[in-house]
Amino acid sequence: TATRKNKYYKTTNRTATYVYYHCTKKKNTNCSQRPITETDINGQISSLLEKLKPDERFITWAKKWIQVVYKEEYASQEAIFDNQTERLKQIEGKLNRLLDMKLEEKIDDTTYSNKKIELEKERHDLNQLIGKSQNNFDSTRVKIESAIDLANTARDRFLKGTREEKHSILLKIGKNLELGNQKIQIHLHKHFQNFFEQENWENNFSDSLEPQKYTDILSKNPDLIPSNPAWLPRQGSNLGHPP
Repeated sequence: TATRKNKYYKTTNRTATYVYYHCTKKKNTNCSQRPITETDINGQISSLLEKLKPDERFITWAKKWIQVVYKEEYASQEAIFDNQTERLKQIEGKLNRLLDMKLEEKIDDTTYSNKKIELEKERHDLNQLIGKSQNNFDSTRVKIESAIDLANTARDRFLKGTREEKHSILLKIGKNLELGNQKIQIHLHKHFQNFFEQENWENNFSDSLEPQKYTDILSKNPDLIPSNPAWLPRQGSNLGHPP
């Protein structure tokens, strides 16, 4: 909770305004933590955001990597969409033929109704699947690119932003902002935690394996071989692939 206080300095005949952050007493009446100034909080958060900032070489490589990887995966996804679309056409054809049989009195009302319900359910489920698959595929790439851009620009945007903009940045990178011993702690989302620990990438991912599909992509695109092998996505890792 923020509290604004005014302090009058008699010797200089001026009034200064200070903002302090402290425990929310309504939630924890027994909290003994000392308050911290807004200036100190901004400084600590600025230092944290600076550690999120990726190496410029990584950003350049990652954007090339994303473009190539998603081009490969999009081709595979397109084949799945084509198959699903063909199935949808077949269902529409069955519904039309079913109606013709009903109009020609080749089937009774009960048989027509039951079969129509079955086909319409299949059509509905397939439409849902197609929409969900397309949205998930597109949103994953957007999330990855947005996470890289935010990690790169978060500190500058925080320093120049309004209180609302600062708050928005903190909500995007993590949750559960806590104050302990006049130190700010933020539980970073996993992909931003990975950026925060980028100095340890080589040690953290030295024993993990590259998925075979990425090995194949590198063999076709040798210019994508990174200067630091730790940049490559690993099995069981969110590095470069935020959820």
